[in-house]
Amino acid sequence: MNRILIITFLIVPILLSACSKKNNEAKAVSDKKELRQEKIRFNIETTTIKGEKFDDYFEVIGNIQPFNSTTLSSETSGKILKLNVNEGDYVNEGDLILEAENDTIKYQIKQLEANLKQTIAIHNQAKNTIGLQKYLLDGEVKVRQLSLNNINKDVKRDEELYNSSVITKEKLDDRKFNRNITEIQYELARINKEQQNIVLATNIETTKAQIEALQAQLELLKIQLSKTYIKSPVSGIIDKLNVDKGELLNPGTPIAEIIRIDKVKLVGGIPEKEISNVKYNDKVKIKVSAYPEKEFYGNIQHIASNADKTSKTFDVKIIIDNKNNLLKPGMLARFLMLRKKYNDAILIPSSAVIQTENSLIVYVEKNEKVTERKVKLGNYFGNKVLVLEGLSEGEKLVTTGQQNLSNGDLVKVVKAN
Repeated sequence: MNRILIITFLIVPILLSACSKKNNEAKAVSDKKELRQEKIRFNIETTTIKGEKFDDYFEVIGNIQPFNSTTLSSETSGKILKLNVNEGDYVNEGDLILEAENDTIKYQIKQLEANLKQTIAIHNQAKNTIGLQKYLLDGEVKVRQLSLNNINKDVKRDEELYNSSVITKEKLDDRKFNRNITEIQYELARINKEQQNIVLATNIETTKAQIEALQAQLELLKIQLSKTYIKSPVSGIIDKLNVDKGELLNPGTPIAEIIRIDKVKLVGGIPEKEISNVKYNDKVKIKVSAYPEKEFYGNIQHIASNADKTSKTFDVKIIIDNKNNLLKPGMLARFLMLRKKYNDAILIPSSAVIQTENSLIVYVEKNEKVTERKVKLGNYFGNKVLVLEGLSEGEKLVTTGQQNLSNGDLVKVVKAN
């Protein structure tokens, strides 16, 4: 019996408390309904929606790079005799960066030039005398031919005299023997002429070939000499100098990094959803944190055909004039790219928008009564947001007090802009 009494005393207060709580909640709902039924007006502030000209930009982060970067390397071996630049110096294309030792090459050039001069003299002499030598050879052959012709006549006459028994056979044989000797002399003169002509022509061709070979060697040495005078292949700034005077160079030794920054490249990745808004040669507005009050402008010079495999963005390259060298390679930059131009854009305070479970809403006031509106939003710009759908110019948007409102509530406008 005592146990039953204890349980009863415990349960009764709990039941009473639960009943009281339900009664309070019901009373609160009832009171709220009564308040609204009694037409209590909520204090609000509004602003009249006005269409305005507006350029909708999207922002991309990019990296400033040199317009071009050139690594200057050695093509020769030897000690550095002169070094004419320091890091940070500006150089023009063709300026002398350094001179490497070259005494041996200069001596070889001097020797070759002397040999070439001598060979050219021999060649010219051969060309000048070949005519005279040919003339003498021709004369020798003609003399032998004339002698042969004469002795042939003598033999014919002696044969007639022999047949007439005027001379003896011995005398005729002597004449014929002399004719044979003369024929041999003629033939030797003719053969000698042909051989000498070949020799003369060969001598000219040989000296000509020697001249060409010496000229080729001389040209090669001059090229080697020119490589000891290492010049800048481009105009730009010595960004990094890798050598000092007195160091030994080898082919391939990196000497300096030369960058051009009178123009710079800005490289950044465009998201796939925005790539249709990007066109070649589009003008782009650029901001860097180093100069927060300054705007730079450039033009798109390249749009990647393939997306980056990791970021899934498309690289663009923007060329920017940088004559004052304000933009430095390695800087991060924000560049704004035009998505769309509006003549009557509706921009509202982002604080006026309420996030519900299924949608975004705002309240519009008309005749001291509010209407709930679903809205479709674009991008946020500071404390404002672009409204794409749901509001019209001239309507009065609730900007303060909207958190307490429901559709159809009566309101009192305490401040209107």
